[in-house]
This record gives sequence, structure tokens and C-alpha cells, in this order.
Amino acid sequence: MRRTLFLMLSMFAVGSLLYAAGAAEEPEPEPEIAEVVFMDENVQWTTISEYEADTGRSIDRFNEAPGLAEMVEAGELPPVEERMPDQPAVMRAPEEIGQYGGSFRRAWTGPADHWGLRHHLRETPVYLDLNGVAQPNLFKDFEVIGDGDAFIFHMREGLRWSDGELMTSADAAFWWELKLDETLYHPHRDEYLVGGEKPEITVIDEYTWRIDFPGPNPLFLDAVGLEGRADFVAPKHYLDQFHPNYVSEAELEQTLEERGYDDWQSLMDAEYQIVTNPDRPYHFAFRPVTDPSDSEYRWERNPYYWKVDEEGNQLPYVDYFVAEYVTESELILSLALGGEISQSRHLAIEDWAMLMEGQ
Repeated sequence: MRRTLFLMLSMFAVGSLLYAAGAAEEPEPEPEIAEVVFMDENVQWTTISEYEADTGRSIDRFNEAPGLAEMVEAGELPPVEERMPDQPAVMRAPEEIGQYGGSFRRAWTGPADHWGLRHHLRETPVYLDLNGVAQPNLFKDFEVIGDGDAFIFHMREGLRWSDGELMTSADAAFWWELKLDETLYHPHRDEYLVGGEKPEITVIDEYTWRIDFPGPNPLFLDAVGLEGRADFVAPKHYLDQFHPNYVSEAELEQTLEERGYDDWQSLMDAEYQIVTNPDRPYHFAFRPVTDPSDSEYRWERNPYYWKVDEEGNQLPYVDYFVAEYVTESELILSLALGGEISQSRHLAIEDWAMLMEGQ
């Protein structure tokens, strides 16, 4: 992130100098560019216990968005204390504690542009901190055995999917079953293999599981922190209805006929998709509430999201994440300049000066 911002600012500065050198008259004043402020501390504490030990402060109660509080009052949701895991992650406020409400709006070019949403919405099992060291994210903790020959992952007890179902080691084992199945559309990736051989997954208990590789895999966690498809969990209670190991042949054939698929692999791939299937349970900060083919693909706050801020406010602050369907890059630039969207990966580097001037 630091390197990217530095390069972008450097390119803008060099371009301005070249322009000035080639012009016969003095150029117009360049637009002021806001100061770039970098965080010098990690963005989150893995658990409340870690936060309290590190800061000496405590989080004694949880708070929630007004809309969720209304749903609790109406009996449509359990209380926030029952929706959170035993040890939520605590996000650091870079400037100040936020306020609930509003929408984050971005542009995308439709379902084929799914990576544009993945980068914003996805929660990886681990993340790389400011020093490039893997830290727990979705999971509470992990252990490295030997030189990376094996890894043990400890899940957050009481963590729930967006439909309220518990997330357990069974969801991790099911994800690996899908990921290591070579007949599926997205087969295993190189970081999951050692010498071309697959690892073994062992469920230790309801919230603990282990992965053993045929040999050392010391860069495994680094790859997981960067790899966009490394979920490590899949909602087994939802997806197993599409898998021949969990339903009868007759049931699966009926489902294939009803859904219009020729084989279970194609059906599973469609149902698994984390961006284009609104029916799938999620563990992200938001969950979809409209169809991805709509003019606005709208995601609402996940009432079971497992992160809080330093005052115990359940995140996210924003009510909605909205992806506006736009096909013309010129229109995306116009929407950004008009303040109608906050972000799009389709804004180009050559638009940098114009965007800074219009910010």
C-alpha cells in the first residue's frame, strides 16, 4: 500500500516536471494534494483479551447499529451479545470512533467484475501486518508445527454465518474437501500442495482443526494472506445439499433438474460463489440483499459480523455497500468526480490529477 501510493505520487510529480520543462510559459499552479497519512500500528487486535492486555482498557459491553437494535426489539434478531463470538476481533480506529449510517458506493461492470467486490468484502483466514507477518483474522489463533510441516487453527467459538448458523471445524473440513476435489471447477492451487501432493485435514474438535503437508510449507500462511480464494471455510449446512456425498442420488438429480444444471460440479460452483450468489451464507461485514444483475447490487450490514471497535461497537458502521452497475469507463470517472461513488477499480492512473483536483 505504501509503495503503491508512493509510486502514484511520484509518477504525478515527474509528469508535472516534464510538462514544465517543455513549456515556453509558466504552467498553471498544480492542484494541492492531500497529505498521505500512514498508520504506524497494526489495524486490529485478534481478540478482546489481546486488546485489553495491550492497552489496559476493557470492553465490557457490545453496542450495535440502530437498525439492528430495532430488529432485536421486534424479536427478529437475538441480542447482540448472542450474535457475537466469545472473542471478537477489535479494529483500531485510525482517526476516531465512527458513527452508524450511510452507504459506501462504488462502480462495477457486472457479475464478471466480481474481483472488484472480492477485494473489498472478503475476509481472509489470516492477514499480513505492516511488517508482512501473518496474523490471525477470521480465526482466533494458529500454530506452526516444525518448519511449516503442519498448522493448527483455532476458530472463534460462537462465530456465526450471516444466517445465524454456527461456524465450526466441519465448515473448514468441508471447504478443504471442495478445494482438493480435482473434478470441481476451481481445483486445488499450488500453495496447497507440496511436491505435487495434497495435504491431510484433521478435525481435532468443534473449533480446532489441523492441516498436515507431505513436507515443509513455510510460505503457506503468507500465500493465504495474499490469496483471494483462501476462505478456509464454506457453509456446509447450505452447500452440502448440492454434494453427492451428503444427499441421495435421487435428491441430487431432482435439484439438478430444478436448477437447470447437467452435473453437480457446475451446480456447486454456482452455489459456492461468494459474490454472485445472494442465497449463500456469508461471514463478511456485509451480505447481499439484491440480485447481482440489478442496476444496484446492494449489500446490507451482516448482523453476525465478528469485529468491534475500541468501544465495543459492532462493525461495520456503514449501513450498505452498494455496487452500481456501469459499463462505460467515462461514466465511472464522471460519477467519481461528481461524488456519487467512492471507489472503482476501473479508474485509471491517467485520471489521478483530475480526481485530486476535484476531490
